[in-house]
Amino acid sequence: MSYGFTLPDTAKIDRTRRIMPQVYDQLHEAIVSLWFKPGQPLKERAIYQQLQISRTPVREAFLRLSDEGFVSILPQAGTYVSRICVRDLEESQFIRESLELGSVRWAVRNFTPELSEALEDLLEQQLKCVKQEDWKQLWRLDEQFHKTIAEFKHTSQVWKITKNAKAHMDRVVRLAYPWIEQLSMITDHHQRLVKLMRQGDVAGVEALMREHLGMIYTFLDPMIERNPEYFSK
Repeated sequence: MSYGFTLPDTAKIDRTRRIMPQVYDQLHEAIVSLWFKPGQPLKERAIYQQLQISRTPVREAFLRLSDEGFVSILPQAGTYVSRICVRDLEESQFIRESLELGSVRWAVRNFTPELSEALEDLLEQQLKCVKQEDWKQLWRLDEQFHKTIAEFKHTSQVWKITKNAKAHMDRVVRLAYPWIEQLSMITDHHQRLVKLMRQGDVAGVEALMREHLGMIYTFLDPMIERNPEYFSK
């Protein structure tokens, strides 16, 4: 199997800002989006030459990604994108569900016209994506929908923790696009969630959000069967 060892052409470094966090962000996004596939070797030299930076920020970014389980650094063998660990997915899902249920519960109890308008605008864009079969943009808008709820009346820290917790899950979701037959269910769930939020139905919102977040388990096994080389126990 042949690999591309560089980041997307859009990867750039702003030299007025700290370099290592930017390198980390670029690599993290490339891994989560499956630009770099699970099990793929990563070439330090190719990356720092592409970004026109020194070796050190790339090495430090690799170490941070290793701590988070996204890459494996093997002495004398190199650095590889970690395979998706099924056991870790269960832990990630538990953390995400706990945080998002807390966020949506708060949003229901403090619902405002401004939040309603923001969510309705996202829903409208999502419906267009389904019609156009623009799955990548639908994923971004799904992400924005959950972020909008998480950041309502909270700081961005809540969403930051949630996003970090679900990053391994996101690799499975990206892998499943565009094969998920239930993609229209995403917008259906979102529409029903907003309706229940307007009604102040906390129990209904919690039940639907739990079902919505659990959708990943409907296509996890098919993805493992389709790409067993991307997963580990």
